[in-house]
Amino acid sequence: MSEGPVIQKGHERALGNGMSLQRVLGMVAEFRKDNDRTPIVMMGYANPIERFG
Repeated sequence: MSEGPVIQKGHERALGNGMSLQRVLGMVAEFRKDNDRTPIVMMGYANPIERFG
């Protein structure tokens, strides 16, 4: 990864705990069921989004 060791460790931790783009989008969908007013800003890399379709 092109980020520093702290970001890389965070990525490893998230992936090790089963986090994925699909899971994040599911969490956002669940949140939206109860709260449609709070803005959500998502950041990420283009590659996982392209792979997701």
